[in-house]
Amino acid sequence: METNLWNSYNNEWMVLDYKQFTPGEAIKPGTLLILEQLPGIIEVADMSVYLQENTYWASYNVPYFPYIFNMSGAMASYEKFGPWFSYNGAPRAQIFKRDHHKVVDMDTMMKLMRYNDYKHDPLSRCNCTPPYSGENGISARSDLNQRMESIRLEH
Repeated sequence: METNLWNSYNNEWMVLDYKQFTPGEAIKPGTLLILEQLPGIIEVADMSVYLQENTYWASYNVPYFPYIFNMSGAMASYEKFGPWFSYNGAPRAQIFKRDHHKVVDMDTMMKLMRYNDYKHDPLSRCNCTPPYSGENGISARSDLNQRMESIRLEH
């Protein structure tokens, strides 16, 4: 196995084994594996039970596994700025939690993955001027932002 992660960076890989999945039946162990990676560090776990209990797995640039979260520096941001920088409290996490039930087919999945109504969605609001950010939609787009005049991140 390769031990050098040349040209690599922080990543999350989701492996869904369709051979383990039967629509309408309980999710079997080994159906969903999640691997998170930092240079020199890899953590992997079977998240099939999580998928069964929550009905979705969301990924949005915040590590899920506590060790990876800590080693990536995300914990420092969380400690300094609060839940906005946590796996469950990030704006994109909240939007996935609110809207995942709308996904019933590939078209609605694509609609959710492209979602970014950042000027009107209360979950995309931030303590900044202007009071919203294009980075706070599922389809995060910082290029849509006006120049931020100020941003105040407080616990």
